[in-house]
Order: sequence, then C-alpha cells, then structure tokens
Amino acid sequence: MKIAVIGAGAIGVNTAQALFEAGCEVHVFEQGSSAAQGASFAHSGNMGDGAILPLFGASFFKQMILATFKRPTTFSWRHSHAILAPKQYWQLLKTTLFTRKVSLAHTQADLNRLARYSKEVYDNSLVATELLCEKIEGAVELHTVSAALDEAWHRAELDNLSIELDSEKTRRLDTEQMYAFEPALASDDALIGALYFPKKRYGNCALFTKSLKNFHQLGLGIDRQVSGALEGSGEAGSLSKGVKYWFNHTVDAIKAVDSRWQVQTDLSSPAHAAATSTSTPPMFDAVVIAAGVGSAPLLASLNLNPPTSHVHAYSVTMPGTLDIDAPKRCVVRRNTTEQTEVVFAPLGNRLRVTGQFQIGTQADNNSKAYKVLGLAAQRAFPYATKLSDAIYDVSTSCIAIDSKPIVGATPLAGIFTNYAHGPDHWALSFGCAQALSDLIVHTFKPSAKTAARFDLQPFSISRFS
Repeated sequence: MKIAVIGAGAIGVNTAQALFEAGCEVHVFEQGSSAAQGASFAHSGNMGDGAILPLFGASFFKQMILATFKRPTTFSWRHSHAILAPKQYWQLLKTTLFTRKVSLAHTQADLNRLARYSKEVYDNSLVATELLCEKIEGAVELHTVSAALDEAWHRAELDNLSIELDSEKTRRLDTEQMYAFEPALASDDALIGALYFPKKRYGNCALFTKSLKNFHQLGLGIDRQVSGALEGSGEAGSLSKGVKYWFNHTVDAIKAVDSRWQVQTDLSSPAHAAATSTSTPPMFDAVVIAAGVGSAPLLASLNLNPPTSHVHAYSVTMPGTLDIDAPKRCVVRRNTTEQTEVVFAPLGNRLRVTGQFQIGTQADNNSKAYKVLGLAAQRAFPYATKLSDAIYDVSTSCIAIDSKPIVGATPLAGIFTNYAHGPDHWALSFGCAQALSDLIVHTFKPSAKTAARFDLQPFSISRFS
C-alpha cells in the first residue's frame, strides 16, 4: 500500500513509522522545512505514564471565569478572540457541565486506556526507545493545599493496587523527604508535601521527532542496520525503505481519482519545482491527516467539520548553570488555590518551564504567561538558570470539544485522521500511530490479525455525527 501522511510533527512521524513497520510505502508531506516545527516544538516534554487528564475538565470554566477577572490561572483567553463558534461552545457546556459526571468519567477512562496503550507501544518499540530524546524518568508533584494532596494521593493509592513492583508505585513525600528528593528546590513555606511518580516520563519531543525522521532518511531498517546511502535528492525528500519526506510542501487539496487519492500541493512553490522526480502528485491508497491545526481546513474541504479549538502552550527555556542547582527529575508545582500548574523539565543542559495556555484562534505575545513561568522558575530553582538568557516560545495544537483525539477512519473510504490530541499529544502519539496503522492494514486486508489490539471507536470522527 502507498500511504500519504500529512504533517511531520510527533503524530505524523510516529504514524509513518508504524505504517512503515507494517510494510507500507509512506510519503510524509510537511509545509515546513523540517520536522517538529509546530506543536511538537518547545513541547512540555510529557511522555506520559498511563494517565492523561481531559483539558476541558471540571475546573475549566472556573479558570475561564478567573481569567476574565485577571486572576492567575493555567488558562487565559482574550475577549477579542472567539474561543469557539456558538454551536461548539454549547457542546462544550453540555460536555463539561450538564453531563459532567457521566461524560468526563467516560472521557477520563478512554484517555487513560489510550495512554496506557501508548506507553506499552513505546516500551515494546525496537526503534523509539533508542532514539535521542533527553528522557527523564520520574516526576515530583509539589502541592500547596492539603485537600488537593490528599485527593491526589487517594487516586495514586488506587493506581498502586494494580502495580506489582514497589519501585513503580507512587510514593507520598513529606516536606523533609521532598527536599531530599530535590535538594536544589528552594525552601518554600507554601509547600506542604509532594507525590513521587516513578513511571512518569518527560523528554525533548522535537529532538525525538527529528531523530525518528533522520532514522527514516538514513535508510535504517528495524534491525538498525544501515541499508545504504540516501536515495533521491532535493527539497522533495529522500526515499529509504518505504518512507519519503516532502518538506516545504503545503497540501492544498485531497481529491478522489478512480478509488484512489491524489494529494495536491502548492505546485507553484520553488520546492515543488525543485522536485525532479515528478511534476504530478502521486496517487495513494489512503491518506492520513495528521497536520495538527492544519487538519481542520483539509477536513472542511472534504465536508468534515468536527468541533475543535486551538490551544497555545507557552514555554520558557533557560540555559543551565550548575547541575547541582538544577532539578534532578521533572518537577510539577500545583497550586489549587490559584488554579495553576507549572512544570520544570531539565532537558540536557537546559531547564524548560511550561504550564500556561491560551484558548482561541490566535496566539498573543502573552507577556503575562511568560512572566508567570519565569517568576516560578526563579522562585523554585533560583540558582539553576539565568532568566536574562531565556528563550520564549509558543506552540499551537488543537483539541476536540470532548478532550479526546480524533483518530480513525472517516466516512470517506481511504481518508483517516490522527489529530486533535491537545498539548499532551506526544504522550498519546505512540498508541494512536500503532492503532491507526493496524486499522488501515485491516481495512485493506481484512484477514490481517492486527485490528483487535486496540479499539479506536471512542476516538473516531463519527462520534460527532
């Protein structure tokens, strides 16, 4: 089978890898000049631990109200930017308020099931576990409110019942143990305790995605043996054992031609003119739309309009000074009173601070968000970095109205989706890629014994019909 994957972020490149392992010829189209330039760039680094919280959760509207009155929160929004269309806003109200107890419980269960499967796929991968990603094992979650700590510990105890190894069970830390775990953490009277999650993983999403892309272009097979020199040249990409990248190619349309699909790119672009192999877009048996925020226009051209919203994640990355002053593992500081959560992830010789989001179609140069993150870093690890050398970034992803990704088949035969994962898309990318690959193979070859490994029905675009 010849498959087109639109988008070279963590979702698209992982999907290409899963399809490649299934024996498909994969073409990845990306409007940027390299991989991981959108939502996967300056990512928080969350690789998951088998649990993902719904973005539009129980406290979402509370945070929106607080943000309206200029109170510090994790989320912000501008009155001048429409969060959602009226119909989508009404669906969000129904999802998070009127049917909250039912729908959020189901959403949480579906997300956890997908996150656990994604972790399993990553752990069993012959390739992913060996790629560069500056991975950090374990996370310390700091708390400032006793009730919130007790509630988080209660959930952790329930999870511990299903864990056999003591080394993988969540631990509760008093303040003395907390500072022993993170000796560089500055003394803070507001902190009353912490939880240690040994299974949580953080890393460099962009580095991982680029490493996997390079793995494809260098012609390395699953047995990690060099198969030969690069094939092909120019900006169109290079073909190596089934994966070809087409950078600087914006997909304008997807058209059906004789039961196959034609991916039409910007034919007037210099990049396309440089591609000497063909002047006509190739034909594909199937197309996977995994272009993040760019997926909605493509789906709309096919008369598919699932309700989604843009999420802009702000980050501050600072060069480190001395390792002794930096966190040893990922540190998450929760403040239930202020409805904020800040993540400190040591990536190589840098410290990345994340935890501020904006909902809306446009991303502002949100100085308030950057200020919150910078001050949090100075407060928690004052000697680890220099704020004057900080790099400020914002990455934009999209998320469905019910906080679940849109993955699976569409009403159009041969068109599949893998997008709308939200800010934690890396944590779900491995499972979504593998499950979608199984579904595509099973669709074209029903006798394949891969369709039952994971059920994508709760994540299908058909749930919005």
